Amino acid sequence: MLLERIRCIHQVSRQAYGSPGVYRSHKASGITVGKNRVARIMRENGIQGGW
Repeated sequence: MLLERIRCIHQVSRQAYGSPGVYRSHKASGITVGKNRVARIMRENGIQGGW
C-alpha cells in the first residue's frame, strides 16, 4: 500500500519529487511513515526525483 501511495505522489509531482518531497507529502496528509523508509522503498523500486 505504501509503495502505491509513493508512486501516486511521484506521478502527481510529474516525477519531480525525490524521497524528501514524497515524505513531506505523506506527513502533510497525516500518514505516519519514516523518511528513511520512504527513501529505501523508492531506491528499491527505481523511483527517483527528476530535478
